[in-house]
Amino acid sequence: MEWAPTGRTRISAEHGKRFFGWGHRYSFRHRTQGVSYSLLATKEDTTNLEQLTRNSVNSLFERFSDLLLAQYPDPHQRAEQVRQLLNRTGISQEPIPQAGFLTSAVQLERRIEGSAALIGARNTWTLSAYHRNTQPLTLVNDSATANSLAAAEVSETGLSVNLNHRLSAQTSVSALASWQRNRGAGNDPLEIISRRIEMMVARQLSPSTTGSIGFRLVRFDGGGVPTANDYRENAIFGGVSHQF
Repeated sequence: MEWAPTGRTRISAEHGKRFFGWGHRYSFRHRTQGVSYSLLATKEDTTNLEQLTRNSVNSLFERFSDLLLAQYPDPHQRAEQVRQLLNRTGISQEPIPQAGFLTSAVQLERRIEGSAALIGARNTWTLSAYHRNTQPLTLVNDSATANSLAAAEVSETGLSVNLNHRLSAQTSVSALASWQRNRGAGNDPLEIISRRIEMMVARQLSPSTTGSIGFRLVRFDGGGVPTANDYRENAIFGGVSHQF
């Protein structure tokens, strides 16, 4: 079922019997002047390939596309304007990758996610959050896999905030903060936490060329217990992008 009570609001609902039981997919999208947000709740079977290739209604690309709908009604022109906006502000379409873990098993996934975007005269804000729970629907015979997260129920939570401030017509500064946690089931569950902070200054060098420089801090650990797999990154980066 799909329902659009106004030109700015869209609601959809799917509910049905599947091989694993009852499944559903509910979504809500709404936009006001300068603000767009959406919510999504699903219970469905999925695989790693589907998780990596699916298009989320909560992607920031969709949020900015909704905001530019009245200004650019043509979908191709609007998509190009959104790409230029994301490139200019340094905002990623999917700020929180939800890759999970690699497994060939079919999984039952329960997912709740939401995103919001705000465009002002000089500031652009984005907020994304999600929570998902996965468990295998097929038997895992490999002994190495059977003892890993791929054979267990896993809970994953993520949050990302991005701010871009335009200093001038050609220069902007952006800041990103994100947090993500993966946690297994059981009495002694494995937990993985990652945190990221990034700041970047971008300048438009020509109508088709943008240069940027920034720094990034990344912390990846096993829930506060030091292990050999812990990861620390302190990086300074820069780049130039040119559109042909």
